Amino acid sequence: MGNSHLCELRQDQDSIAEPGQRCITSGPLEDLDPPISLSEVLDEADIFYRNPLLAAPELEDRLKSLELHDHGPDDFTVKVTLDGEKLDALGEGRGDGMHKVIVWTRCIVDRRRMVIQSLNYVQSFGDGVWLDEASDENVVFRIVEYGLGPPDRVELLIDIMGLRKTDEQMCAGIHAIFDKIARARQLARDAKVQVRHGARSIKEVGTVSNVSAPIDEEDLTFEDLFKSMLGILQAGVANSKREFWIDANGEAPAADSLEAFIAQEPPKVRRGIRRDVAFEQQRGEIKMLEIAIAEDGKVAWPSWSRVRTCIIHKDPLVVESWTEDSSGGHTSSAWAARKLQEWINLAIEKVPEMHEKELDNLGMDVLKSLRGVLGPGGCESQSLGFAAGNFGHGF
Repeated sequence: MGNSHLCELRQDQDSIAEPGQRCITSGPLEDLDPPISLSEVLDEADIFYRNPLLAAPELEDRLKSLELHDHGPDDFTVKVTLDGEKLDALGEGRGDGMHKVIVWTRCIVDRRRMVIQSLNYVQSFGDGVWLDEASDENVVFRIVEYGLGPPDRVELLIDIMGLRKTDEQMCAGIHAIFDKIARARQLARDAKVQVRHGARSIKEVGTVSNVSAPIDEEDLTFEDLFKSMLGILQAGVANSKREFWIDANGEAPAADSLEAFIAQEPPKVRRGIRRDVAFEQQRGEIKMLEIAIAEDGKVAWPSWSRVRTCIIHKDPLVVESWTEDSSGGHTSSAWAARKLQEWINLAIEKVPEMHEKELDNLGMDVLKSLRGVLGPGGCESQSLGFAAGNFGHGF
């Protein structure tokens, strides 16, 4: 299947788990760099199935409901329904406000046998099914993933409308999903700072949050971590069509100030998402309000919004985050914890680069000041204790 994939997959193979059947098989998981285990594949697949909008985040502003029902340990059903009024407003509805089901899946995980089965009652992220036509009486798409070994490897049996699919097209689709799952697990497992979901909130006792382990990085300060995390958030909307900046008091600081900001992402659909982000460094607080907007930049109707909060605690240095539900309560999930983990670790990695830029800016400010006092050429001296060339500006 080429060298661009993390692990080889082979189409139309003889099944070992179900003799006489055809399947798609993986190469040994130990061949991945770094390797992952079967249990890690199952854990990551569990996160993937529980968070179906990972595959289509652009649909969040049309969401009516995301229902997750646990039937027992490792047995759950997830159902994603889009809002009919919002679809009608976008010209994508039926015209009568009817909601549309785009994901309806029951997932059963058998960790002892290393098997995960997904039963799909609609074609996930296909055309969807109108709510008054949707039913869980018939399975339209079934995937059974078996863990085999040694060596650890996976085989998949896939049926669409009762017909086995093991061809090149199906193999390519599975490859894309498998790569995401494997890479996500590799990055999460090897991260320096780990984050747990469903942990006790430090900020608001009696609630749950995504909470990091204490961060014990040499020479890393609270101020460094806060600035770096905020800088990454700023960079995430660096390609925005519009940016407005506000401080914690609602006033607009200088355009180059690392304060708080409001930004509009380039819309992937006809409704974009505006992010209103404000912070207060002394309290270590970053709060983001996401609002669906129309093409003209005004708040979209029907409306959609979400509030996320991140708190950086000083002693010990710990980060927590949560999303507020419709009643203002905390919600926490494995995926949200994963995203916070990625954010923290990237911020730590970026701190030396941030210091270098700060030093660059400081050096330039000093050089410019001396030029104003000494006149042209006055800064060519080494008397400052550093060579101007160290700042990369060519003076």
